[in-house]
Amino acid sequence: MKCSIIRFFRSLDVERYYTMSDDELESEASRYHMGSYFDGNIIRRETIIEQLIAKDNARMLRFTLIASICTLIVAFVSLMISLISICLN
Repeated sequence: MKCSIIRFFRSLDVERYYTMSDDELESEASRYHMGSYFDGNIIRRETIIEQLIAKDNARMLRFTLIASICTLIVAFVSLMISLISICLN
């Protein structure tokens, strides 16, 4: 459990893209179906990194939205329980 939590937070760190080799970046780009990362025979590192960071930002937005909705649901249920207990007394 602890290792999966640490792995999750490491996956959020965008600095890892800057330390990847060209082969690793190319693999990540093809994994997420990102196009136009070659300029002749040279790989465009900055283009791949920008696209990967944009992907990570979109993923973080989705996690934030889900967490916010869950928090609202818990708060609403808590409010309903409080109101019911007040009405029953």
